[in-house]
Amino acid sequence: MKIFLVISLFISINGFDLSSRAEKKLEKTLVKHFTGKSFSRFEIDFPSNRANDIWDENILLYRLKSSRDTLGYVTVSRAKGRYDYFDFMIIYSLCMEVELVQVLVYRSEHGGEIAARRWLNQFKSSSASRELSYGKDVEAISGATLSGASITDAINSLNMLMAELRKEGIL
Repeated sequence: MKIFLVISLFISINGFDLSSRAEKKLEKTLVKHFTGKSFSRFEIDFPSNRANDIWDENILLYRLKSSRDTLGYVTVSRAKGRYDYFDFMIIYSLCMEVELVQVLVYRSEHGGEIAARRWLNQFKSSSASRELSYGKDVEAISGATLSGASITDAINSLNMLMAELRKEGIL
């Protein structure tokens, strides 16, 4: 089966540019996650009533569609480590549960352990129904405390926002 992926260039809409390195990793992760399925990625613009939300600067949102159906949603966001920001993505199911979290670009010298698949798997199936606590629900990592807490908070915020967008009929 041939895989077809519409590649959209990330344009800075609200101040958030995605590097070509992050774009390539995003594409590769999507193709791997949806192995054997043809899909396209469509950017979703945020409603004007959300002008002051965290979406302004830090989030891109995409709908993933096969020829007929929506397969899920992808958010690309940024969180802060001790000194530098890092980019990550979340693939959401149609019921707004996390299917996959992937760090796309980690820029700091310390704390890169948060990019480990085993550690990121802790977020699988999370949703707005239950907020996760770093160090309690999510395993703390020595040397990556700030990055770990930051991505946990960001995922909690994204989960809440995705649930709100679904409830409002936007997704």
